[in-house]
Amino acid sequence: MDVLAPLLPDVYAPLQRNGYGLQGVYLTRLSDSLAGALADLLGAEARDLIRGTRLTPNADHLFDRGFIGFEDNGEVLISPVAHKDSLARLGLNPNRPMNVGQFSEGQRRYLEFHRDSVLLRSRFLEE
Repeated sequence: MDVLAPLLPDVYAPLQRNGYGLQGVYLTRLSDSLAGALADLLGAEARDLIRGTRLTPNADHLFDRGFIGFEDNGEVLISPVAHKDSLARLGLNPNRPMNVGQFSEGQRRYLEFHRDSVLLRSRFLEE
């Protein structure tokens, strides 16, 4: 807590400097210094995942639920089961996927797992 306390906001945070926090509030954006401190406390694997991997809350939601993923080269993958109109309303054009740039080696290992185990597939479309 001593490492993180100076980096936390005074109010409206899930974890505050005094050790308490608001359970209904989530960090959607981390400062680089707070992200780095958390990564250092969690170890090398966390550093690979946290540093440089910042998604908007909408993209993070889609990623966590397997509706989008990423190729190692940064190309956004869109699940064939994702609702295309909903993606478009969130700013993703399903007909023209974007590229977010290269990932580190550690990030690529995680993204491979995500592609293989989390990204939603359709057994009907892949036969």
